[in-house]
Amino acid sequence: MTLTMVMVPGYNEPPEHFDLLRRGSLQVAGLDSYGIDSVTFGEFNDTLDERIDRFAQFISDLRAQGREFPIVLLGYSLGGLVVRGFLRRYEHRASEISHAIMIATPNWGVQTFALPQIYG
Repeated sequence: MTLTMVMVPGYNEPPEHFDLLRRGSLQVAGLDSYGIDSVTFGEFNDTLDERIDRFAQFISDLRAQGREFPIVLLGYSLGGLVVRGFLRRYEHRASEISHAIMIATPNWGVQTFALPQIYG
C-alpha cells in the first residue's frame, strides 16, 4: 500500500515550495525516498470558503485517479485552515483522511490587510 500525502500551501504560497520536502536534499531524505506519493494542491487567488470547496473536489479527483485512501493532509499556514475547513464542512468524508497535519496554521486568527480578500 502506498501512502498518499496531499500538501496544501499557504496564502499565495507557490506549490513548488513543497518540492524540497518531496525531493529532499543531500543531507535529508525527502518523501519520495520513503515511497510516499505526495501531491500538492495548487495555488489559487480566491476566498477561504472557495478554496475549501475546491480542495474537496481535488480530493474527489484523487480518488477518481485511483490513489490510495485514506490519505494524509499536510497544511502549511492558510493551508492548515483549508485542511481544518475541509474536515469541518465535509465531516462525512473524514474516513478518507488518516492524519491531518497543520504547520504554522493561524488557528487563533490572523491580523493582516489581506483579510477582505481571503474571507471575501
